[in-house]
Amino acid sequence: MAHLHRPNFQYSLLAAAVFGVWSANAIPASLALSPAPLFVTTAAKANVLLIFSNGNNMDEDPTGLAVGSANPASKSEIARSAARSLVANYTGKINMGLMAYQQNPFNSSPTANADNYTVPHWLSQSPYDASYDSTNYVPTYAGSRVSTTKKYRTPNLSSSGDYVYYNVNLPSYSSGPGGSLFCYSATSTFDNGPGSNNYDCYSVKTGTSDAAPGAGGDGYSRYFNSYSFGPTDSDLAQNISFFGTRLVSFDVGPTWFSN
Repeated sequence: MAHLHRPNFQYSLLAAAVFGVWSANAIPASLALSPAPLFVTTAAKANVLLIFSNGNNMDEDPTGLAVGSANPASKSEIARSAARSLVANYTGKINMGLMAYQQNPFNSSPTANADNYTVPHWLSQSPYDASYDSTNYVPTYAGSRVSTTKKYRTPNLSSSGDYVYYNVNLPSYSSGPGGSLFCYSATSTFDNGPGSNNYDCYSVKTGTSDAAPGAGGDGYSRYFNSYSFGPTDSDLAQNISFFGTRLVSFDVGPTWFSN
């Protein structure tokens, strides 16, 4: 498929976002944990292993927003910064190792089976259960994510001066850049259904109407394609299986993807 906003496979279970520290010497069989570092209390150097996640959730910032792994606000860069600080502060004081999870073999084709390969893909931000109506925007809102009231907003790149309003914005992945997509479903109920994630997607959505495509003043134009989307690991971690009536996608940049 030329553009795959979310993988066609049912689930995208990627490596968990883990930045772990393990010390073999610090955890004796009795589990009597030392309150002070071993290099302070004994002559022995602690053995510390840094384990970096290489899952796609490292493309996110700590709130789950897709920013790309090279972005200073990404989980990936935050973990790297912490590792550099540990190396600078404890060189010569501890024995330190570095490990990452094993990846699937590389395949240069974006359409290769991501169950078997690590493939080049495109990362996007995806506001779920979105609204284009400014009367639904309340920046101080602190209620349920399942609500017509929306706490956040991001510019609508196809409608100057207008915004997309949302409560949840998580990453999506495709085989290539798709620009901005504005998708509508008559079957998806946000959060946990019922329904199905079947969408008609358009390249342009102007105005502030939340009406369905084809209704008067709806603002949808340039039909792009129809898709059936599935949850990623970030969705499953937040117990989200359905993306709501209106789903939006904005390109962020290239990434690597494996299922």
